Amino acid sequence: MIRYIVFSHEPEYSVRMHKSQSAEFLQAITSQGLQAVESELDIGDVYVHGTVRERPVMPTSLNGLTLQNVRPASQIHINSDVYECPEGGDVELEFNQPGVYRIKIVRWPYKDKEFEIENQTP
Repeated sequence: MIRYIVFSHEPEYSVRMHKSQSAEFLQAITSQGLQAVESELDIGDVYVHGTVRERPVMPTSLNGLTLQNVRPASQIHINSDVYECPEGGDVELEFNQPGVYRIKIVRWPYKDKEFEIENQTP
C-alpha cells in the first residue's frame, strides 16, 4: 500500500495519516480542500510548513539538575505539573521531596524530549 500524509492549511496545518492506493481516495481528499503527499514518515514525526517536513529533534539536554538549551515558548512537564518557559535557555530544576521525577519538554514542531531524575535529598 502507498502511505499518504493528508493535511490541510486550516486549522494550523492539521495533519493525519491515511493508507490507500486508489485514485478515488486522492480525488475525495482534494475535493474536500485537503492535500496529500506520498510519504513513509509516521504522522507523529511530521509537521506542515509549506510542505510536509520531518519534526526536528529537541536540542535540550540534561546536565545534573540543569536543562540546557530549552527552546523559547517551551512547556516543561514535571510529572503531572506543567510550567511555561517563555524565554528558554538553561533551566535549573529544584526538588524538595525525594523521588523519581519524569521531565518532558514540549515545543512544537520539535519532537518531545524526556528525562527521568531520581532525587534522593529530602
